[in-house]
Parts: sequence; structure tokens; C-alpha cells
Amino acid sequence: MIRETDILQILRREKLKVRKELQRSEQKMSEETRTLFAPVPKAASRFQLVSGLASNGMAIYQGVRIGTGLIRAVSTLFRRKK
Repeated sequence: MIRETDILQILRREKLKVRKELQRSEQKMSEETRTLFAPVPKAASRFQLVSGLASNGMAIYQGVRIGTGLIRAVSTLFRRKK
């Protein structure tokens, strides 16, 4: 039979394990965030500059399309039925 103190010890060990994993996860998330939002290196050639601008333009366009699609979807949910 397991005594109460044994259960408390097991719970303390589990809590420490989860806390360590949470710290590792937080560290990984902060590293990913730093790499995502790091400044973009300057373009070495004109082709890289143009392709970077085109890529940014496409990303903005896709973001706008997704945003308008979401707004339409949400507005259809809240329309009154006739």
C-alpha cells in the first residue's frame, strides 16, 4: 500500500519535471521569436532586392485576402435571417 508521503513525493517529482519542461519550452519559444523577428539582412544584389520586395508584396496581399475572407465569414454568421 502506498503511503501518503510517497504520493506527495511522486507529485513533487512530477511538478519539478513539468516545470523544467515548461522552462525548456519557454526558452525554445523565445529563441524562435528572436529568429522570426530578427532584422532582415541587406540584399547583396539587385535581384535579391527585387525578389524580396515581391515576396513581401505577396505576403501582404495574402494577408489582406485572408483577412477579408475572415471578415466575410464572420459577418455571414451574424447576419439576420429573413
